[in-house]
Amino acid sequence: MTTLPPSNLNCPTCLAPIDPGAETCVKCGAPIADPASAEAMGLLGELTRALEGRYNIGDVIGAGRGGITTYATQAGSNREVAIKVAWNEAHARTQVLRETVLTGKVQHPRVLPMRDIQAPESMLVVEMQLAVGGNVGDLLNEGRPVPYKRVLEIVRGVAGALDAGHAAGIIHGGLRPVKILLDAEGQPLLTDFEIRVPRRADWDVTRPSEVGAQAYMPLEQRHDSPTIDGRVDQYALAIIAYELLRGQTTWRINHEGVLEIDALDILVHRPIAPDAPLSASTAIKRATAKDPTFRYSSVNAFLQAFAGEASESTAVEHMYRDQSGVVKPKRSLMWLSVPATLALLLIAMQPTVRESATNYWERNWGSGKKGGDGDGPDVPTIGTTQPISPPGSPQSGQRAPSGAPSNTTVGATTPVGGTGGTVRTSDVRPQAPNTAPPRTIATIDPIATGSDSAKGGSKGGSSRSGGSSLPRPDVVGGDVSKGGSSSTTPEDTRPGTIVITLNADARAAVIVDGKPRGLTPVTVSVPAGKHTVSLGGAGTYSPASSTVQVAAGDTVRTTFGLSRKP
Repeated sequence: MTTLPPSNLNCPTCLAPIDPGAETCVKCGAPIADPASAEAMGLLGELTRALEGRYNIGDVIGAGRGGITTYATQAGSNREVAIKVAWNEAHARTQVLRETVLTGKVQHPRVLPMRDIQAPESMLVVEMQLAVGGNVGDLLNEGRPVPYKRVLEIVRGVAGALDAGHAAGIIHGGLRPVKILLDAEGQPLLTDFEIRVPRRADWDVTRPSEVGAQAYMPLEQRHDSPTIDGRVDQYALAIIAYELLRGQTTWRINHEGVLEIDALDILVHRPIAPDAPLSASTAIKRATAKDPTFRYSSVNAFLQAFAGEASESTAVEHMYRDQSGVVKPKRSLMWLSVPATLALLLIAMQPTVRESATNYWERNWGSGKKGGDGDGPDVPTIGTTQPISPPGSPQSGQRAPSGAPSNTTVGATTPVGGTGGTVRTSDVRPQAPNTAPPRTIATIDPIATGSDSAKGGSKGGSSRSGGSSLPRPDVVGGDVSKGGSSSTTPEDTRPGTIVITLNADARAAVIVDGKPRGLTPVTVSVPAGKHTVSLGGAGTYSPASSTVQVAAGDTVRTTFGLSRKP
């Protein structure tokens, strides 16, 4: 009996290079089979003695993680078979047992038959059909592209066997070129199914990544996803078909001993090989999608697309993911705040913008204006007396003549007419110099019935603070004793306001210019000019009536009191 040299120069699990005589892979830790090792020679001697009289053991034709495969003939019939014996360790026996049981459950003519052979209890021996045509890995080792028709023949035979296993709940999981054997006629024979879904026995594989080779393993199997299914075999078969059409593998071991896997360069509008149709490119591209939901529903569906026999080469679910039932999060508009803030900062940094904002503030808020320019209307201040411009007063931009009356008392009140009458409240805020011509804001000329304005008196006559005579603000260019006319801006047609109140725990009807205007207290809007205000109803009020001068936009307050009984 002779032995063959080691046929595998790479680890059967991760395809990393192995050193001669190494017992385990330095990368993945898988046990390495060496047919020339002392352990292998001892195991072959035990196998020969155990099968003596039933089989004649020949040369070693392969070695792997599970055990050694030898050539043998059955005694009496000279039938050629392959005998596989597991290594003398628990892990190897478990693997050979799993492959034998699961492969035997897949009923298909393209699946390699396997059956147990009675042997001593410490040994696990399996008989298999002899595949004299080698395996698909031998075709790749030739280094030239395989014709499309030959590739299609291999894919067609393997696809049927894989679908038969998937229907029985069995996944191959370790599909690669050396696992596809060829018989005497060159037809494929699939062997060594290793994953059952769901897991039932203790010898079932717990980690799917343990039984495959990385170059032919999709991401869900590398990550040991609990939801893997037959689409992992579809992925591996598509990689093998791609390698056969190109005549080279998609992986290599670099000079540093690291496994390198090429990305598939597939263009659906360009054939992979000169004699391959575009349907082959489209089918392989879809079957090798990273997301398993984009792949075909079965290996046979991949075969039909690969052969150009499918009515629709690209399914709808491959073009886009089904988003039905998926709640899309609402997009927040908060991200707009960042560019908006940056834009405002950039605008504010411009010198012209800063100067315009400063000028606007000084003109409109610092000077009491409410318009956008220096010629806008004044903001009226309730209860504030401003000087009257005499005839020939300076225009805008000039100073008023010295000695003109002005408001200098803040918060002071001037009662007029004894116990009642019109009250003026001065509430002057500091203001910036106003270059516009001063105008009359409010004038008051209370008239007491039956009394002289020059004398004053307790009956509601006109008097000034302390009984001293002050200049009449409603007289322009004349003597106080002679009277005068009111000076208002003719073009200013804004209405004025009169606030009428009663200093008593009672309410009275208000009559303005002979028309009732409600009960005290009340605010009445009237046109600019003189107006007569009186109270009606039960009671005698002081003054009996009051004449007020209301300037455009001004507010005047008139207060009445109950007359004192004699």
